Amino acid sequence: MNAVRFKQIKELADHDGPTLLLNHRTLLFFDLDDFKAINDKFGHIEGDKVLVKFASLLKKTCRMIDIPARYGGEEFCLLLPETDIKNAKMIAERIRKDVEEEAFLSTGDRITVSCGISSLSKDCQDMNPDGAC
Repeated sequence: MNAVRFKQIKELADHDGPTLLLNHRTLLFFDLDDFKAINDKFGHIEGDKVLVKFASLLKKTCRMIDIPARYGGEEFCLLLPETDIKNAKMIAERIRKDVEEEAFLSTGDRITVSCGISSLSKDCQDMNPDGAC
């Protein structure tokens, strides 16, 4: 029963009600630069603090409809429904700058983050309502 309900909720989340087309979604993928060096130099406890601080920054940046997630290790994702690539770039740049300006380590050292962006194009949605591109 849970599997059926999950599929129904997924359909509702992925598709626009009136048109049944896929919703416009953009995915930001973040990787904390040189994170292994942070763990090696400052220890895993300090590394974990960096992860928590970045997660907090990511959550503060989000709108109610955005979905932040830890992908694994020092990699994070931010799903941006109803966001075009232009606005996603602005969000990614704002997060990158916030990270660059913030002292993430107790020593006052700063970190950097790399970001990739992927977006489902409107043309793809219009031509392929089943989501295949």
